[in-house]
Amino acid sequence: MEEHSAVQGLVKTGILLGAVLMIRIYGLRKVRQSEGLNNELRRRSIIQIRRASWFLLLFGSLFIWGPKFQGLAVSLLAFAVAIVLAFKELILCVLGAMLKTSARSFTIGDRIEINDLRGDVFDQTLLTTTLLEVGPGKATHQHTGRKIVIPNSLFLNTPVMNDSAAHEFVLHVFTVSMRPTDPWREARTHLLRAATEECAGFIAEARSHMEKLGVKEGIPSLSVEPRITIRLPEPDRIDLVVRIPAPIRKRGRLEQAILNRYFNATGPELSPNTLMPRGPE
Repeated sequence: MEEHSAVQGLVKTGILLGAVLMIRIYGLRKVRQSEGLNNELRRRSIIQIRRASWFLLLFGSLFIWGPKFQGLAVSLLAFAVAIVLAFKELILCVLGAMLKTSARSFTIGDRIEINDLRGDVFDQTLLTTTLLEVGPGKATHQHTGRKIVIPNSLFLNTPVMNDSAAHEFVLHVFTVSMRPTDPWREARTHLLRAATEECAGFIAEARSHMEKLGVKEGIPSLSVEPRITIRLPEPDRIDLVVRIPAPIRKRGRLEQAILNRYFNATGPELSPNTLMPRGPE
């Protein structure tokens, strides 16, 4: 009798899972194909459909299996408390793994930053995440040859920055600092020209990628045109903030190519002593 009841529960759970998946896929497809929704409303609808599908699956499972386990709840409570106390850190690591998986925070190969630790995701288990370190510092995009092993419990209460969220292309930012007495207007012109020339070979591909990403995620399409913003962080310093589209694995090389092209074009007009590249702040 109990085996028959368990089989019925498994069948009902399978039917519930299939129904929720079909409803979710149909709803997401309708929202993404709808031309009458703006980007903000489309994004909000996508999030609501995803949440609703999880709630349907959770409450449906509780409705199916709840009565069958009601008799065991009391007897298992004391055992569960003992297990939690004895394996607290391990349980937190497992919960952290479940959180980053359900939130799709990152995957193998993504470049992430957490608690000033940066690197490419090399391996993931239920307890740890292994990174190939990138650095040193935020302005450098080279592998150091070291591995960083992070306990998954850290993902429960620490924000994660995913540099690979846009997959093939990202918007890379670096800063060139000058003194107010330097010819920064000419520097801005030459720097923008160097950035435009270096990005010309893939600017159309980057634009197409960002447009597809905007449609998929329901967000406004990001501009990929190279641009320079002027900042005055200190009275004796002017920052030229350069923003460019860049292939995810070539940001450092592209930044160096732009600076080299800039110096080759200006010659002694602006020496490296008066121009100090800085990473994103």
